[in-house]
Amino acid sequence: MNAKTYLIYCFTFVWIVRKKKTMQIIKLLIENERMYQGKISEITGIKGGELIRRINELKEYGLIDWEIEDKFGGKKWIFLTPEGKEIAKHLIEIEKVMEKIEEKKEK
Repeated sequence: MNAKTYLIYCFTFVWIVRKKKTMQIIKLLIENERMYQGKISEITGIKGGELIRRINELKEYGLIDWEIEDKFGGKKWIFLTPEGKEIAKHLIEIEKVMEKIEEKKEK
C-alpha cells in the first residue's frame, strides 16, 4: 500500500470512528460474529434508511458483508469480513485514544 492510499484509509477510519452509531454496529458484530439487520436496528436504535446507509458504507470499505437467508423471509445476516475483523480492532483502539483526547479537552 502506498503512502497516499494509507492516508486515505487512515482518514476513512477516523471518519468511521467519529460516527458513534457506526462504531456501535462494528462493536456488535465483533461481539456477535453475525447478526440480522433487524436486530442491529433494534439494539442500536438506527432505523430504516440511516441503517442501510451505514451498512452500505461499511460494505463499501470492505469491513462487512451480508448473506440473505431465504428460509426466514429474506432476513439479512450482517457480518465482519476477515479484513473487517482486523480493522475493527484498530478502529476500537483509535476510538479509545480519541476519547482520551476529548476527555483532556474537557478538563
